[in-house]
Amino acid sequence: MRYIALEEAFSMPELTDRQPPPWPANRFSRRLLADWARKRPDFTEYRLPEMNAAGIDVQVLSLTVPGLQADIDAPAARDDARFANDYPFEPSHEAVAGLERTTLSDTDREKIAYRNAECILRL
Repeated sequence: MRYIALEEAFSMPELTDRQPPPWPANRFSRRLLADWARKRPDFTEYRLPEMNAAGIDVQVLSLTVPGLQADIDAPAARDDARFANDYPFEPSHEAVAGLERTTLSDTDREKIAYRNAECILRL
């Protein structure tokens, strides 16, 4: 049996810096906020060992708050949505191997990777 964790949160520090805080600073402890700031943008250093320890095979990641709904300015919202879609993930051999094991067509694989090479390699 495979275990899949749904709605796991991740953040993009560059996007977070462009938006207002999603909650008052005093709502959570500084220690908790620092832990979130360190772990939410991570995909390998913390997340994979925690998944392994919990027996999780796959996580379905969702962009955490404030997300894109915080933008009330249409041009800013479009820019942030494009940035989020093309978020330049660091190369991950595990992710590449996982993508290669899927039954996706080459066309669908290209859609997933749309503009990431351009962003990462500054083409």
